[in-house]
Amino acid sequence: MLSFLDLYKSCFANKSITHEGLVQKLRNNQQKIYVLHDQNRAVSFVWLLIQPDIYEILDIGTDPQMRRTSHARSLLEFVKQEMKQNACQNLLLEVRQDNAIAIIFYESEGFILSGRRQSYYADGCDALLYNYKS
Repeated sequence: MLSFLDLYKSCFANKSITHEGLVQKLRNNQQKIYVLHDQNRAVSFVWLLIQPDIYEILDIGTDPQMRRTSHARSLLEFVKQEMKQNACQNLLLEVRQDNAIAIIFYESEGFILSGRRQSYYADGCDALLYNYKS
């Protein structure tokens, strides 16, 4: 789990999480974290909120040194397969409007822009809402 915490911190320097905070969040049966390892090192993850008819990506990240290696794409494919097995058709996420690389990635994975939260982030940036339907 410590390797996951290191990965999380490398992906989201502006967010903080502790081991205790992580354990507390995972006690909530509606949240799951899938971590992809490469040579015994956490390199990518997806953090989900799972409800019977909707999966929501809370966070997704890849080690900055390992980006553009299809790790996040592999995790999304895994999540999509799990959704099918659980008869779930909706996968939601939000992304900062100024995160062009992430937006291109999500759209290439079939996500459709479904809404906007104006001035959602502390710095005034809008959040874009995306939906993937299987």
